[in-house]
Amino acid sequence: ETEVSDQCDSSYVRSYGNEFYYFEDVEDGMGTLYLYDGSKSYLLAEDIVSSDIFYGDDGSIIGYSDINSDSYELSVYDKNGKDERVARDVTSYTYLGNNCYIVMKDGDLYYIDKKGNDTRLARNVSYYVYPGQDAGHWIY
Repeated sequence: ETEVSDQCDSSYVRSYGNEFYYFEDVEDGMGTLYLYDGSKSYLLAEDIVSSDIFYGDDGSIIGYSDINSDSYELSVYDKNGKDERVARDVTSYTYLGNNCYIVMKDGDLYYIDKKGNDTRLARNVSYYVYPGQDAGHWIY
């Protein structure tokens, strides 16, 4: 028997393929994210929201890094733990692949390209549906 973490609660474990992700020190929905690859644990992100984590097509982890009332800061994390902010004040997002996103912020729908440029697609949007989602997978 191998013990991976003594700080992890099972409700904060996610899996994808034959890897699994776990959170330590979760408080108010935020914690420290680790990847366990079957032999070793790797620190991926500190202060990341413990839900709505997405595994990108390039091996990155996409998730909310800050909570500001009802909106979040969306960030992408590489396997070395380096993070890059995608957008602020996001209420939901869809990863399209190739570092492109659709995000809701301030009630408006935006497209963010791989250079980080955002284009407003629609105003006063209540919700949107994006079929497919072939570019990666939600981590459950």
